[in-house]
Amino acid sequence: QQQLFEPHVPVDRDQVVEKMTEYIDRQIQKGTAVKHVSRHVMGLFQGLPGARAWRRYLSENAWRDDNNTEILKQALEAMK
Repeated sequence: QQQLFEPHVPVDRDQVVEKMTEYIDRQIQKGTAVKHVSRHVMGLFQGLPGARAWRRYLSENAWRDDNNTEILKQALEAMK
C-alpha cells in the first residue's frame, strides 16, 4: 500500500527559530527588513513559560535594526 502523505513529524520550536533565522538572513540580503519577518513568529511560544518575554523582545527590538539576523536567537535568550 502506497502512502499519499509522509507521517507528520513534529518540529521543535528551537528548530523553527534556527530555520527562521536562516530565512531572515536570506530576506535581509534581498532588502527585506527584519521586522517584516519577525512579526510572523510572535505567537511561536504562545501558552508556554517565557512567551511574554519572547513577544516583548521582538516587539521592542525588531524595528531597531533592520539587519539583525540574530533577533530570534536573542529573543530566545530573553526567555530564560
